[in-house]
Amino acid sequence: MNLPPVPAWPSEVLPDEPVHGFFQRLAAANGQLSCRTFAASLGLNGRNYDFEQLLDFCSALPVAGREGLAETTPRRSLDAVYLRRETFSPSHFSFGRVRVCAACIAESRHHRNWFDFSFLERCPVHDQPLVDGSEQEKLARWFPDVGVLPYSGTDLAQPAKRVELPNNLARYVLGRVGCLPSWPILHLVEYSCGEIIQVSELIGRMREFGWSPKLDAGRRWDTARRSRTEYGFSILRDGFDAVLAELGSFTAGAPVKPTPGQISFASGEFFGWLHHAAKELGRHPAGQRFRALMSEHAARSGVFAKKGYERRFAYFGAETLTSLSRRLRIPPQKVRELGIKDGLFQAHEDKSLHHSLASDICDAVRRRLDDLIVREDAENYAASRGHVPLEEIEREGLVKPFIRMGGPNRRHDHFSRTELKDLL
Repeated sequence: MNLPPVPAWPSEVLPDEPVHGFFQRLAAANGQLSCRTFAASLGLNGRNYDFEQLLDFCSALPVAGREGLAETTPRRSLDAVYLRRETFSPSHFSFGRVRVCAACIAESRHHRNWFDFSFLERCPVHDQPLVDGSEQEKLARWFPDVGVLPYSGTDLAQPAKRVELPNNLARYVLGRVGCLPSWPILHLVEYSCGEIIQVSELIGRMREFGWSPKLDAGRRWDTARRSRTEYGFSILRDGFDAVLAELGSFTAGAPVKPTPGQISFASGEFFGWLHHAAKELGRHPAGQRFRALMSEHAARSGVFAKKGYERRFAYFGAETLTSLSRRLRIPPQKVRELGIKDGLFQAHEDKSLHHSLASDICDAVRRRLDDLIVREDAENYAASRGHVPLEEIEREGLVKPFIRMGGPNRRHDHFSRTELKDLL
């Protein structure tokens, strides 16, 4: 009643072997020519492996280490893949295309779960490329002999010496999923492997393609994409200051050139294609951290988005004409006029009410406002100090109103107390 469902089976589950790799060896042990046909004969889905179904089947075999198959097998869902408590994007795995490290299978003829990582280019243990065959013939998931081409029978196994583990993305991720010794990077520990790969790939695109309004970099994992992801990780592992420096290099090519002491509301133009690409990272913590670094870099450069810009002014030490006029209790247009008259900024500059000035310029406008007195006070001041009527001084062209505000007629003229004092 409890006999195994097949007459032969491997003696044990090998290190880092997923259930579809074990099933491949199981088919070979039973003399099968096709894993698909073998699965179908057992009542399993041979066309598209159901990992949970395979786990239920293989767990009934008297194999050493069978309880570890569930841990070494990726669990797939619609929007994520889970492996040893780490989360990845489905695009980070390639279950259709088979690749192997020729040196690894020369050491042990079994499929490792990390062979299916689509973002890896080389084996970190042997520094050998992951291979899938030749232009004429590829490895196939249905063929039971691991690392052997299905039609020609060519064996891809090639012995190679082990090398010192590199400080690259492959080593870091394989350390996180328990295939290699752990390599802790403290500022990345709170982010999942999938998040780190996504951010690394985006940083790599920044370096490779630079600034442009739009970008179509392609979404297929090839050598170029893996190379730029590896570069992006080399920046990310060095810390967030290194990411900020990379953002600075990227935006150096933007047409938006921030003016020192002033604020520009052109964050979309400042970041170009990166403005939209960063949104594609989603709401996961690493994506939010990267967007926060973008905001920090933009704020340091004096570039803001109009939405929510007031929250960032404390960082930059500036405010808009609108908020300054509200504080000074005069119309924004008058704030701008005062600044132009004192040469604080040019008349041809942005006339938007969102145009902003640095804190030192705001202080200069406030001091000028404190220096102004209305016409009636100016007449009394002239009479008390110089015993000369203000109108007579005006007729001689020796003084004139600095600005008119608060109303349309002459009594709303404002004079500079300092200018009047020096004249008298």
